[in-house]
Amino acid sequence: MEDRHLELRRRYAVRPDQELGGAGGDDTAIDCRWRNWRAATITCRRRKPQYDRSACVVTAIKKDFDVLSSDNASQAQKLASLKFLGHWVGDINQPLHISFEDDRGGNSILVTGICGTNLHSAWDTCLVLKAVGEDVGGAVTELMKTITPARIESWNHSNPMDWANESFAIAEQARTEYCIRQGASCELPSGKVKIDAAYVAVNTPIVREQLQKSGVRLAHLLDAALGK
Repeated sequence: MEDRHLELRRRYAVRPDQELGGAGGDDTAIDCRWRNWRAATITCRRRKPQYDRSACVVTAIKKDFDVLSSDNASQAQKLASLKFLGHWVGDINQPLHISFEDDRGGNSILVTGICGTNLHSAWDTCLVLKAVGEDVGGAVTELMKTITPARIESWNHSNPMDWANESFAIAEQARTEYCIRQGASCELPSGKVKIDAAYVAVNTPIVREQLQKSGVRLAHLLDAALGK
């Protein structure tokens, strides 16, 4: 089982929960770090964990949550952490932010069609606009209509590592066209990814739900940090 995880793809990527008690144990190291203060990239090597936990989007959420909920932090520090926390929660629920380092989270994968130049950018912006439109207020209203108490409970009954795993699973799905399965291996697309109306249609429900999860989870963190 460990070998299968280590060879999931030639780019040596694994799910981010493996280091925290997974089958790999001390032989599996997760290099989970911010890329320009944004993306979490997941890589794996056969050696003991040697990485900076303070430089990971998962732990960044905890760090800024702790500052925001602290009685000792200044108002300026809390304001900065509030801004960062919103950014981190958005990032961790965007599948191409929890992806593979060698292609820079899809930034190196070019696309054709209706969504710009690369796959990461498409998921950052274009697919969001296709899914909810440009009217922010209208988008929020529409997204809130299908956020039920049961969904809120389900989405909040988890932690940032779970959120990262959810996003990574989406990045691996065939419909994303980011991970091309060849047996147990997960390879780069052989050419440009075509983003057309069919691609948008099949991924729109995912984009909308990830946006909903981001909002619900951020609200939950803020309620907890601010004592409500």
